[in-house]
Amino acid sequence: MNTKENHTFYRQATILGVVILGGITCCKLWPLLVGTKLIADIDTLTQWYPWHVFGAKWLQRGIIPLWIPHIFGGSPFLALPLTALYFPTYWLYWGGELFWRHSLVVGLHHWLAAAFLFLLLRSWKVSFWGALLGGFLYSWSARSLYAIPWVDRKS
Repeated sequence: MNTKENHTFYRQATILGVVILGGITCCKLWPLLVGTKLIADIDTLTQWYPWHVFGAKWLQRGIIPLWIPHIFGGSPFLALPLTALYFPTYWLYWGGELFWRHSLVVGLHHWLAAAFLFLLLRSWKVSFWGALLGGFLYSWSARSLYAIPWVDRKS
């Protein structure tokens, strides 16, 4: 193979690896995708979800929420990094059922983590199978699986 064919093969293999890791993530999060379970824990229910609802509601009205008047007699919202207002996956919260979208964003983060680890390993010239194994093991590690608190949709 010449250099151009080699580069094309490398790119195709890299794209294939990212797609395979997306499929693995879909298998891991199947109950979420079919709508039988949601991802929720105490932090989600008491902190992140209310912030995301507050921010999404105001942004849907075309107003940037600078301040939360409902807690502590008022608190900065835009300046608080945990609200993640500028984080690209936050845009998925706009429109639709917000609680389901929160679960989707968590799933997207798991796929992005596995995919970017795969891409990092590929950039370090690790073989396709080694990089795929690295992304898979990170995606299915105890830390990663522990971070998904499943709740039945009926609850």
